[in-house]
This record gives sequence, structure tokens and C-alpha cells, in this order.
Amino acid sequence: MDFLANGAWSSGGGAALAFQAFVLPFLAVRAATGFRLGLIEGSKSTTWLGAAGVAAYALRPTRKWPVGAWIHVDVLGEYQWIGGALPNAPYNVLPRSAVDAVADASFLFVKDVEVVAGAGVEWALAYEGDPARRYSLPRWQGVGEAGIRVQF
Repeated sequence: MDFLANGAWSSGGGAALAFQAFVLPFLAVRAATGFRLGLIEGSKSTTWLGAAGVAAYALRPTRKWPVGAWIHVDVLGEYQWIGGALPNAPYNVLPRSAVDAVADASFLFVKDVEVVAGAGVEWALAYEGDPARRYSLPRWQGVGEAGIRVQF
């Protein structure tokens, strides 16, 4: 289980919780959920996200070699609540789908606990609703994460 602080270049920072299960020694399936708080074009925004994907490990940390490296690719469903997007309305909800690719590294801090950090990109696949109300939500944005992984 990963406990992460996460962020996106244009939509703020937040927290995430990710679970993964290895199906092969170097390949894991994963599911995650999280949120980001920030500003989009000067309006307060809250983004909730859910994700499902895979993680491919080039190097898994061990006691002898405590450094790990992997990449994960996820399909995301995002809901963005943006204040002030419509006249006389407190929030505009913008659902969208996206994919991300993140390169991560870790250090085995103590048995079954790793410190992890990663950076990558997120690409929006589609927006739902009225295109005129999209604000300037970018098609591409940089993403980052840092936190701890606890293995059970």
C-alpha cells in the first residue's frame, strides 16, 4: 500500500492511496484514489481521481540492494470542481478521463517500508460537457508523487 503526496503542474497538490498486487515478479496491477486542491485560472479547484493500471519493475528493493525503480501507467477518471466557472453558480463540475505514465524510485528504509518518489506526465483523453466551460485545463501536465510504501 502506498501513502503518497501527489501533485500536478497545473491543478495543485493533494494526497493519494494506491494498492498493488504482483502478478509476476516484475509486474503488478494497481488501483489508486486521491485528490488535488489548487487553482485553475484563479478559481479554486478540487480534483478527485480514481485510477487503475500496471507497474513494471526494473529493480525491486531488497535488504542487500535497497534501491528500487519502476514505471507505472494508469487510466484515470477525474472530477474537477471549479469555483466561479458559471455565473451565479458556486462550482462547475468537469469530468474527464486521462492516462498517466510515472517513473518512480524507492529506498527500502526499514523492513517492509520504502520511501518512494516519482515524476511523469498526465494526458487528458476527453472532457465531458460543454466545451465552452472547460477553462484552461491542459491536455498535458507534469505530475509528481512522494511518500511511503508499506508492504503487507
